[in-house]
Formats: sequence, C-alpha cells, structure tokens
Amino acid sequence: MTTHTEFFGCRHPIVCAAMNQVSDANLAIAVHDAGAFPSLSLPNYMRDGRFDAEAYTRELRTYKEGTGSENLLLSVGGAGLLKDAVMRPFLDLGFRHVELFHWHNAAPGWQDIVERSRRLSGELGVKFIFKISTGHVTHGLDYPTMLLKGPEGAGRTVDDAPPLSESFDFCRMYLPQTQLIVSGGIHCADQVRDYLHRGALAVAIGSLFAASRESAVSDGVKRKIIASSVTDLQTAGGRHLKGLFSKVVEGDDRNLTRTLATGICDAADGGVFMGHAVGHITEILSVKEIVHRLAGSFP
Repeated sequence: MTTHTEFFGCRHPIVCAAMNQVSDANLAIAVHDAGAFPSLSLPNYMRDGRFDAEAYTRELRTYKEGTGSENLLLSVGGAGLLKDAVMRPFLDLGFRHVELFHWHNAAPGWQDIVERSRRLSGELGVKFIFKISTGHVTHGLDYPTMLLKGPEGAGRTVDDAPPLSESFDFCRMYLPQTQLIVSGGIHCADQVRDYLHRGALAVAIGSLFAASRESAVSDGVKRKIIASSVTDLQTAGGRHLKGLFSKVVEGDDRNLTRTLATGICDAADGGVFMGHAVGHITEILSVKEIVHRLAGSFP
C-alpha cells in the first residue's frame, strides 16, 4: 500500500479536513508549515449560488506564493462542480489532490463522474479522494482512495451510522485495495497512532484546526468552542449539519453558507460546524502545536 509520504508528500500523516468558511489560504499555509497536509474548501467561494472564480484563484495563488508547494487538497464537495473553471487554475498551479463527496452509487450520473475522475487521474495525475460517511459504506465501492467520515464528525454526518472504528475494520477486510483516510471526532495522538497502526493512510482533522490561532474563526467564537462540550452540539439545516448554532439565517442554503459566514465572526449569531472533538478543545493553540501534539516531536 502507498504510504502517506508517497501520496501526500508531507512529513506528518495528518490532513486538514476541508471546512466551509474556515479552510482558507492562511490556514492552509499554517498547516503546510507545520508539516501536515492542507486543504481549501470550494464552497467558500460560492456567493449566492454563483462561483467567485476571482476569489478562488486569488486564494490558490496566495497559498502557492506563501509556500512554493504543490501540496494542497481541494474539497470540491458536489461532483457537479468538477468543471474547467474550477480545475484549470488548480491544475495550472501544479496542484493535484481533489476530494469529492460520494453520492449513492446508484445516483444518476455518478458512474460518469467516477469515469471522468479516472480519466483525469490517468491523463493528468490527479489524485482523487472520495469522501464517504460510514453509513454509506458497502461491499461494492472501488475507489482507490477514500476519506471515511464517522458520525462523530462535524457538518454533514449520519447520526445512526456505524462507528468510525467499525467501518474502518469493514473496509480493511472487504475493500483491501482502497487507501483509507479516517475522520470524525479524532482529537489525540493515541487515536492517530491506532489508525495508522491498523493501516490508515492518514487521519483528517477539522474541529481542532478550526479553533487554532491561525483560523479565520474569531477569538470570541473560539472561546465559545472552548467553553462547549459534546452536549452542546446541535443539528441544523436540511442536511442535519452538526455544530454549535446560535441562530440559523432565515432562508439559508442547504450548506448553511450565510449562517457559517456569520457564525465564524460572532459568538452570539450564526453557527460553526463542530464534531465530538469539541469536548477536547481547552485552549487556543497554534496549528504547529496541534500537529505536534497529534504527531509527536518534529524532526
């Protein structure tokens, strides 16, 4: 099986999980500098349902100029956004890692998307990661690399889905050729070591980085996160997105874009996506210190 250094080219087997309104170029640069693998979230650049290509391209260039690195994961979200306006500036800057949210295998057009991803992989060397909830894991999946998200994660999850550990073992047994990245509530070095020992390619971390010193979330909201526990988590929106919500913006879209845009700035309004790791966030740390605690001493 491929190692994380072969697949990602970074020192530590830790991926910054893409977070709407939070995974921006500044956080990505900090994650890169800490030796982990950074991400950008494409939905950050959707404005009232329209794609802001200028802001998106500017962020890609900011990251490239700030790091000189081609290590960056673009979380596209819905596969319908896998378009030239998205892919061309990304590929032109040398980036190759793309995350797609898994639809049901039987969804109309899904097999066409899978075939297109295979063509891009073969022709341009794009490394696709298919993000899938543990509640949607089946024997028939044949993706080369999968990000497996458990029910303790932030944002879109399936609350009655099998635990992450159980689904991971299922995949290792029945999908032995699939490289697995695990996410959902992971918060400490013991969990990281356990999944790597059991054969994970890497782990993905979201909530810890959202509360980091370098994230776009305001200090007031970070203090709210520190004061919160798992019992404070709620679900909101049509997709039952998990997080800390003070108020959902009326008429917001299914991704709660405006609610999040407000919530990362104001602890008394909007909301932020959070998972069960919230119960283990007790202080505002730098990204470097978070990675240090998760992965051990830097070389």
